[in-house]
Amino acid sequence: MIKRYKFIILAILAIVSLVLGELAKEAKYPPAPLAPLSTPVTTTDWQRGTPEAQAVVVVYSDFACLTCDDIASSLKQLTINPESEVLMVYRHFVGASSTVGKLAASAVEAAGLQDQFWPMHDLLYDRQSVWIGKEDPSDLLLAYAASLHLNLDRFQRDMTSAAVLKKIEADYQSGLSSGLVEAPALFLNGARVQARDL
Repeated sequence: MIKRYKFIILAILAIVSLVLGELAKEAKYPPAPLAPLSTPVTTTDWQRGTPEAQAVVVVYSDFACLTCDDIASSLKQLTINPESEVLMVYRHFVGASSTVGKLAASAVEAAGLQDQFWPMHDLLYDRQSVWIGKEDPSDLLLAYAASLHLNLDRFQRDMTSAAVLKKIEADYQSGLSSGLVEAPALFLNGARVQARDL
């Protein structure tokens, strides 16, 4: 029985020394800073808030990402306040494996071509729990477009247009060049930040 306790104590000491060793390494070699925003904000980016704001938040997001929904809701509250000094810039960061996310991004971009980007953006996040589980939410996306009084023929054409697909891919590539591997990702005045830092 005493041998068993000695073994347990030695195992605990070994684990503690490994943990302390890793902590010492982190203190000596802190993690590399997050990469800055590589693609500057332009007039082709979707923007919401005060154009001359002191705080510019660039968010890379995916409509099929549950965490992105929480961030979108918080940023919406920040930017719709008329006294807010925040400008939000939205960019897509949809990986190749996210078929539903790409479809949603196409719907938002197509709505944007009819001046309804932000209403469709908000609608997709507000109703995310309804459409996200569908293998093909095309019918729901079309219904959402109808609820925004969009020209549905144009909306459907635009969803698969080269211009829309190119915009989504360009956003994704700009995220990759800023060191992103997943959504959501936030940049405040060009510096990468964690959501909890906002």
